[in-house]
Amino acid sequence: MNFIKPTSLPFSLAVLVLSLSCKADSFQFIGKAFDLNSGALLYQEHHRVTLNQYNQYEQTQVTYTDKKGNVFATKQLDFSDALLVPRVRFVDTRSDVTLKIEHEDRDIKVVYQDSRDSLKANIKYRQKMVVDAGFDQLLLEQWEQVLNGNTIEFEFLAPTRGELIDFSLIPIAQTDKDIEFDLQPSNFLIRLLVDPIKLTYDKKHKRILRYEGLTNIEDESKDGDYFVAKIEYEYTDH
Repeated sequence: MNFIKPTSLPFSLAVLVLSLSCKADSFQFIGKAFDLNSGALLYQEHHRVTLNQYNQYEQTQVTYTDKKGNVFATKQLDFSDALLVPRVRFVDTRSDVTLKIEHEDRDIKVVYQDSRDSLKANIKYRQKMVVDAGFDQLLLEQWEQVLNGNTIEFEFLAPTRGELIDFSLIPIAQTDKDIEFDLQPSNFLIRLLVDPIKLTYDKKHKRILRYEGLTNIEDESKDGDYFVAKIEYEYTDH
């Protein structure tokens, strides 16, 4: 994987889920990723979220399966120290990818490796910094702002680059039931290289319904590139 490729900026939104009205200790949901052109199923994400006593995210376990149901990747997230900056463990056995994101004092330590490249980086913690599904917690904090049409600016960790990228979350449309966003790099030059990610959220439950754009799962048929997909989310009642 080439760290300077625009396609190495996947916004790891496989766990972009707000289910904040849930009062259970844990809940599960599934994301089904489809090819944007053919509509063919690419893979599925099976999520299990554990909540703490304050009904906040504590841990998330994600299992990725191919269209035949075979497990090819797993991810664990630990939100116990920082809701916006969880610890991350990700392994994709198809492409020999491993990713670890840890906390060290006021630094965030990133260790990434695949069959072609490796990267180690220490990043100073910043107030507007977001890692992986910490995006959900940011959106919760800013929920009233986005409902009022305000753009949210933040810094997202691009783990395969070992650096923070400025992002803008822009509300573009809403109905009584849902709200749609464009998520895009704030930098104009990067924006020319990366298509915006489109998100649709359920306003009642504050949880994602649809994701469209670059994913965090590598496309084996295209060396070093990631799937661009539409992910539809299905929830178990709780």
